[in-house]
Amino acid sequence: MDDIRLAIGYFEWIILVGLCLGFFSYFSKKYNSFGILFPLVLIPTWIIIAITKGVEYMYFDNSSNFLTLLGFIGLLAETLPMIILIGGITFAIKYMKFRKSIVNQS
Repeated sequence: MDDIRLAIGYFEWIILVGLCLGFFSYFSKKYNSFGILFPLVLIPTWIIIAITKGVEYMYFDNSSNFLTLLGFIGLLAETLPMIILIGGITFAIKYMKFRKSIVNQS
């Protein structure tokens, strides 16, 4: 049982990186600014990861926490460090490559 939960944790990291890359490629076609791209990429990713964490808890712990407002806020608080660390690193690497390509085009 613990091996499955550990594998699901790693799978959530893969989903997080994929969502960051996907949202970045979608929104970078419209916006170039860091101040606009950063929240447009990380906030939807954060919400989706919190929902997947809630579904995981529903499956393994029979907990329907995320169906309430306070439960969902708790899931957001629980997933915030993961978003900042993994999502932030993914966003930073992608943004540096994006910025370098914009400078080279000019």
